[in-house]
Amino acid sequence: MERNEILILSGIFFLGMSTAMFMPYAPIWLAQIFNVDQYFIIGFVAIIPNFIIAIGTTVWGIMSDKFGNKKFVFMGYIAACLMYFTLMFINKPFVFLAVMLVGYIFISAQTSNIYSYATLTSSKKKEIILGEVTATFSLAWLVASPIAAAIHDNAATFSLKWYSSSQLSSIVNISSQSPTNGIINFAAVLSKFFSDEIANNPAQGVQLFIAVICCAIASIIIIFTKEKRFREKLKEADQPIKLGKLTDFVLIFAVLMILSFFQSATSGGFWSYSSLYFIEFLNTPALYFSYFLIGTTTVAVFLSLLLGRIVKIRKITIAVICCTLIQVLIYLFMFLFPSNVILGLVVYSFPMYVISTISMNSLVGTYSNKLRRASAFGIFNTLGYAGSISATLIMGFTADKSPKGLVAMLGFALGFSICTFALAIILSIIIEKRKLLV
Repeated sequence: MERNEILILSGIFFLGMSTAMFMPYAPIWLAQIFNVDQYFIIGFVAIIPNFIIAIGTTVWGIMSDKFGNKKFVFMGYIAACLMYFTLMFINKPFVFLAVMLVGYIFISAQTSNIYSYATLTSSKKKEIILGEVTATFSLAWLVASPIAAAIHDNAATFSLKWYSSSQLSSIVNISSQSPTNGIINFAAVLSKFFSDEIANNPAQGVQLFIAVICCAIASIIIIFTKEKRFREKLKEADQPIKLGKLTDFVLIFAVLMILSFFQSATSGGFWSYSSLYFIEFLNTPALYFSYFLIGTTTVAVFLSLLLGRIVKIRKITIAVICCTLIQVLIYLFMFLFPSNVILGLVVYSFPMYVISTISMNSLVGTYSNKLRRASAFGIFNTLGYAGSISATLIMGFTADKSPKGLVAMLGFALGFSICTFALAIILSIIIEKRKLLV
């Protein structure tokens, strides 16, 4: 592996660790710690970052095409670090959401740029790099998920409003304790410095603290990468640098954008409530939910590496069709058997996000101008996050109004998955007819 490749993937690994500590549990923190019981409000945990990223990725992508990717990736990592640190001290739900809103304005700088940066600074094919990026991110979740679950299940039972100095000293001395007790007591000590609400739920504090450390490490790593942009090669060859138009394949690009919307609506909408569905609605222990996360990320690692080796356009489109069909079957089973915990955890463990992260991103890179790749990825992500936002709002509003609650969301997820499958077939037909296979 190349030096730059190793450093970029290492940074992505620690970023993935931080998100695994935060994203699955943020809805639970709002629901339990802050006594927010409306799904529509809880959904804003996913809506806020998605909405900001939907706007930010295109803006930051256009800017990075002109000024380079590295500085924007670094800014995104630092912003994540600062956001997690600030959230450690928040005890009001709407302030919590407001901090997320501001934080994700700058975090979105790395969302699409990291893919552009990784693919443009490596000599490997973009499909292979995209596969490695997704596999690394999934591996980070594989490592972090059981740690987060252990903290959530154990540390949340602690209350630390009052501790004498002798009690604190005995807790801090964790060298002779078991790893589990050490984690619990470390969370308890850390929460001493937080508000009363979080002091009674130190899991939030310690998970965010770990997220801060991981983002800080990722930020340091990215500093040591070298940005060798494609336009610099043009300068060396004395060729004029003109960004040019975004794509020569307007119809294919347009269908890809629509597909991005429905794919993210399919995978991202229900995902916003998945932890509530399994942990709260089906009364699944967080440890079991972590098994699900371990399973889905393990599959994602191998699937990412497999899809990353597919470089022929026809095979990529076939892979997209197959994966979208699997999505239909997943939500069909969950819709028919909504109370079956084991079935739900097993079928939902298929990592839907690898479709857009690798195969669809690869098609976007193929059918867009190389000098405008960050912009193309930005627009692709914007439409994707718009789909996730729309689905999250629709599902949250429906669950609040429907007597079925969270179960009502599964019908919408199934409908979105069918639309995604149909669009994947349409995309394949258009590409075949235009005879653009490579």
